[in-house]
Amino acid sequence: MTESERRHFEVLLEEISGKVGLVLEGHDAIRKEFNERLDAMRRRQDLFESLLRSSHNSLKEEIQGVRTELKGEIQGVRTELKEEMAAGFKELGEKIDGHDERLFALEQKAARL
Repeated sequence: MTESERRHFEVLLEEISGKVGLVLEGHDAIRKEFNERLDAMRRRQDLFESLLRSSHNSLKEEIQGVRTELKGEIQGVRTELKEEMAAGFKELGEKIDGHDERLFALEQKAARL
């Protein structure tokens, strides 16, 4: 290899080395940007999960409150129905007793005839 060829080869190697360095710098920049975006996505995901947990807990508490309120209302309706039914049965019993007394009186009259 002549001196001229050797220098030409060295110049080519220096150019290739410089371009490889530029490619590596580009890769580093891309890697850095990728990691920054990945970190930002992770922060957003953490925020989203936190908000989702908070919403879930809030809804769970609301549902629990509604459930408790409904149980109370249902119990109140049951109590009212029991009272109304008891009053109705008492009234019906009194009417039956009255009819029994009249029926008994009629039976006695019929037996005397």
